Amino acid sequence: MVEFIKKNKKLYNLSNWQGGKTSEVYIYPENTEYKKRNFEFRFSYASVELAESTFTLLKGFNRILIPTKQGITLLNNSKRHNLKLEESFYFNGGEQTTSIGKSEDVNLIYQPQWHASMQVMKESSKIFSTAEFVGIFSLNGSNEVLVDQERVKLLEKEFLLIKNFSMEKLLLEFSLDNNNRIVIFKLKKGKAYG
Repeated sequence: MVEFIKKNKKLYNLSNWQGGKTSEVYIYPENTEYKKRNFEFRFSYASVELAESTFTLLKGFNRILIPTKQGITLLNNSKRHNLKLEESFYFNGGEQTTSIGKSEDVNLIYQPQWHASMQVMKESSKIFSTAEFVGIFSLNGSNEVLVDQERVKLLEKEFLLIKNFSMEKLLLEFSLDNNNRIVIFKLKKGKAYG
């Protein structure tokens, strides 16, 4: 059975971090807290408002970060990574990471028992997925998602989570207009995501 959760930015948990502001879009399980580190995964978007800032250490978690406003430079374990706009960067949350450059980003933090992917989509397309969780976040504009004949409209900064615990093969169709962009992430326990 497939379950849908749709949220808008009025329902997000807004907070400050050392380099700017972050909006927690979704955390799983839903009764967990980021500060207690008792969650399995968390999706958020954030602003990086300082020219240089150090990320919070998250030992025991992996992370995927995508800059969504402009590219940034990350210093991760003393290695320099020049990230282009919309480029995914996977890293260990327990590693010292510093960001250079102002931007905005999306961030998926997850425990290692999960296999995860995250990407920005800019064109209408179709994909199949057997992931346990699929998250779809509208970066801008008005976008439509069709999930096995169920049509959902997402406005700017709205979010759709698809819970697919039976790991059915789902067909996801995205209709994007005029330079609109969405972020899609997938999580699956134990095996590679699909």
